[in-house]
Amino acid sequence: MRAPLKGLLSAIGQNYVDFLINYPKLFVIAPIIVTVVLSTGISKFHIIRGVHFLYSPSDAPWIDEEMAVKSLWAQNDDKFYPGKDVLLRNGIFFIIKARDDGNVLSAENSLEMISIIDAVKNFTFLTKNGDEYQYQNVCLHFQNQCFSNTHIRILAQIFAESDEAREHTHLNVTYPLFSSKFLTEPIDLSSVLGGVKVQNGHVSEAKVWILAYQLRQKTEELKRFSSEFIHQLPQKIDQLNLTHLNVYHFHSETFDDELAQNALRMLPKFSITFTILIVFSVICTFTLFETPDGLYLDWIRSKPLMGIIGVLSTLMAITSAIGVLLWFDVTFVEMCSVMPFLSLTIGIDDSFLLLSSWHSTNPADNVKTRLSQCLGHAASSITITSITDTLAFLIGSIAPLPAVKYFCYYSCVAIIFIYLYTMTLFSASLAILGGWEREKRNSVFYVKTKEYSKKLSLFDRTFNTGNGEIPQKHKKVWYQIMFGEKFGSVLTKPWIQILVLISYIVYITLTAIGLESLKIGFNVTNIVSENESATKFLELRQKYFETDASEFDLLVMNPPNLGNHTQRRHFLNILEEFESNKCARNRSHTSFWLFEYQKYLENLGFESFDDIDLDKETFDQDITPFLMSSDKFSYDYIPNKAFRLTIQMNPFENETQISECAKIIRDVCNRHPEYKLTSFTPIWNLADQLDTMWTQTMQDLYISVGVMVAISLLFMPEVKCGLVIGTSILSVGFGVLGFIDFWDVKLDATSMITIAMSVGFSVDFAAHVVYAFNEQGGQVSPDNRLKTALGTVGWPISQGTTSVFFGVIVLGTINSYIVRTCFKTIFLVISFGITHALIYIPVLLNVINKLEAFLFNKK
Repeated sequence: MRAPLKGLLSAIGQNYVDFLINYPKLFVIAPIIVTVVLSTGISKFHIIRGVHFLYSPSDAPWIDEEMAVKSLWAQNDDKFYPGKDVLLRNGIFFIIKARDDGNVLSAENSLEMISIIDAVKNFTFLTKNGDEYQYQNVCLHFQNQCFSNTHIRILAQIFAESDEAREHTHLNVTYPLFSSKFLTEPIDLSSVLGGVKVQNGHVSEAKVWILAYQLRQKTEELKRFSSEFIHQLPQKIDQLNLTHLNVYHFHSETFDDELAQNALRMLPKFSITFTILIVFSVICTFTLFETPDGLYLDWIRSKPLMGIIGVLSTLMAITSAIGVLLWFDVTFVEMCSVMPFLSLTIGIDDSFLLLSSWHSTNPADNVKTRLSQCLGHAASSITITSITDTLAFLIGSIAPLPAVKYFCYYSCVAIIFIYLYTMTLFSASLAILGGWEREKRNSVFYVKTKEYSKKLSLFDRTFNTGNGEIPQKHKKVWYQIMFGEKFGSVLTKPWIQILVLISYIVYITLTAIGLESLKIGFNVTNIVSENESATKFLELRQKYFETDASEFDLLVMNPPNLGNHTQRRHFLNILEEFESNKCARNRSHTSFWLFEYQKYLENLGFESFDDIDLDKETFDQDITPFLMSSDKFSYDYIPNKAFRLTIQMNPFENETQISECAKIIRDVCNRHPEYKLTSFTPIWNLADQLDTMWTQTMQDLYISVGVMVAISLLFMPEVKCGLVIGTSILSVGFGVLGFIDFWDVKLDATSMITIAMSVGFSVDFAAHVVYAFNEQGGQVSPDNRLKTALGTVGWPISQGTTSVFFGVIVLGTINSYIVRTCFKTIFLVISFGITHALIYIPVLLNVINKLEAFLFNKK
């Protein structure tokens, strides 16, 4: 059976070699010109940031739900009520705790707290243009005054008094609601104090305060001032030289700032990676020859320039890929910054394969024959892996997460350019240096080499000698002996194959255990791992203010006439559906302006609320005085447009409950389309991730297997080859998913990318081995096929794996969750990939061939 594309590729390859040999300089110059032209696209370079945009499914219901809240309430500076829409408005937040971890409400701590609040109002800030402004110029207004945390200052003032003074003035603070003649309405202390201890119904101690400064965004100038305010305020508070309190901050741009810092941290690391790979590639191209005085470098057959060209051509491919996509306005996201590290290693892998194939040819043949044989052996394998890598990333781009999608786009185009430049620039350079080798010239300086002699100077012996003898019979090089005859012979032993089987069973078992406990979802707090203040803020917030996420807003986008008795009763029955399920608390915990309006009417002595039956216009007129008198609910009701209410939820015990509750609440909304009900809480974002990540990952993995098997059969006709490659993809993919759990990595956008990479790398490794195994034909014994295959591709695969490791090892030194996750998962991918390529696949193919020979009586 003949592979459909193998013959075609061979014919094209032969004609291509003829043309390349005749015009090698053209194939060197053309890619350079293309790179220069396409690199101009980098002038349009712009990174798109936004944590929720990048790491949330683009089709997630949560996005539309959030937009509904923002468009009607949270984006309007004039519709502000402290404590509502906190996470949807721009601002800066502080958690303040005692330095001795004691009572933050002690007299000295309370006095220092007052000094912080007063200082913020008096600080002067400078714009980049030198203009001065203060907090009052950017603050949101509540009750016609700049919101300055006056309620917290009043509380701190109370606790700054001695216990005796508080007893005398009867200013003991009740919990959780505190009322005072100095306040227009009760304060919910659970939203401003954490770690509270209560004695006799009064607050006696607390661990932390939380302060919020939310800012106006109405104009571009206000947005700029607000952005500068949140970046300058923490520095000014540090200058207060507080002695009793520690202050930790978090602001609206913290996540984006951290993503930007991640990119800046990676820039110097890329230069280190580039240098390491250049050195590694050059070292790997050196060949030694034996003299009476020992081993010396063979400057005829060594190809150090090819090592440099391999790295440079890959760098050119990366530049071309980024440039062309930016010309077409394809979004560049933070995750794409990792792409060059990986692409460099893929390009170098192809270079190693071509150089290995070149050294496998007979030095006695002319350059054209050697290059034809070299490309004949390696080009098919490189073509297969380039196609499969490209398709792997294209399939990965199906994912609805923008961070994954755009990373895959850039990686896909980079691989295409790597392939093109490998087959042009690198191959043409190899032809040119092959001519130097034929003429016995120095592979770096182009001068004639000298035959080894003790009479030569030390410089000549070290840098300008070579083995000029052309053997009549081509000898195997050292790595063919090491991987083929030595390592291959070990793998053919039955007892070794039994040990391999046992190790694979252990691998599968550990994978299954890891999959069982795999955690799903992107935790945005991981982004700020480098920022000590923000990290501490989020830790303390999670510890002391968990209830922030235990409620959801119910938006009624097509409201009924609640003045009408029938419509009101119908809507309250629907509300009962939300309040009576297992996720929500009962009605006493629901915050609804209608219930407060009912109390308002009863206090005024009007008729029973249940008897009210008004048309919509009259109801809107009658409710206006109540809304004007109620700061808390005045903006929740928008006449003739929409209204909202807040429903408390029960605490979540695990992430599965979050996903279940999101489905339950949304199902109730969908059952009543006449009101266009929408639920919103920030935690629904996690629910949407939980519902998307696993199914999308499995979909990508299974599609990849089907496509990769089909592609492999176009080049390798035996069905078993396709099945082995498909099995390898699944094995490596699931192995990575299982083992990342042991390394404290969740299945999120970052690890989803590495699953796409695992498909690419596992196909690369598997295709090289299977293709080399398949090339020998059925007349060769199974053991010899294994040895020859490993002798052919064992060293290039090892070089490629090492280059990948060198390419990503610097990522492990960057203190960033996203980058470290990339390092961890890529490390697992290459570890499992090379293990499958050099052990499991050869043994599997060997056993299959032996079974075929036994069953069908083949020799």
